[in-house]
Amino acid sequence: MAARGIDFEAELARRMRRTPATTRRAIRDRTSKLPPLSGFGQRNDQPQVSRPGLGRP
Repeated sequence: MAARGIDFEAELARRMRRTPATTRRAIRDRTSKLPPLSGFGQRNDQPQVSRPGLGRP
């Protein structure tokens, strides 16, 4: 039983180390399939996002 627990912990640690690289690769693959940002156009008639005050005096 102890050996199974150790193997399980080792496998979890291995997966945690591998996950960020796998995630980055998946994101990179998906973003390469998106159209370029210039394809969406840009509207300048709207002001930049701003936050009004909290309404406190």
